Amino acid sequence: MYYNSIYSQLFNFIPRYRFEKIVKKLGGDRYCKHFTAWKQFLTLLFAQISGKDSLREIENALLANHKRLYHLGMEAVAKSTLSEAMNRRNPEIFKVLFEEIFDRVMAVAPKHKFKFKNPLYAIDSTTIDLCLSRYNWAYM
Repeated sequence: MYYNSIYSQLFNFIPRYRFEKIVKKLGGDRYCKHFTAWKQFLTLLFAQISGKDSLREIENALLANHKRLYHLGMEAVAKSTLSEAMNRRNPEIFKVLFEEIFDRVMAVAPKHKFKFKNPLYAIDSTTIDLCLSRYNWAYM
């Protein structure tokens, strides 16, 4: 008997041919040998759904489930490979994908008002130097 997992159902909702078209247009897989933009997207979606907070957690979760990843079209990936992809690949790819999916949803439910009630945060890992005399909470 064949069962569809929640992950595979979610991955099937994403129009891969449109994603590949975006990647080709923006040159997202240029100089890429193995870890394609699609694999990065699946990895990030897996991490988001499973609530992983760091590259090490993502790597460990993928390694722990490596026998099941084949069925999702995924594979375990080293944190260094994921980090390099995150630094080098154009984030515009994922922005355009979001906009296309949002447009698709709006076409299906045009009268529904989609509002993002919670603030949308962009995470930046830039180090900020603090003056310890002004920020007492910064002491370890």
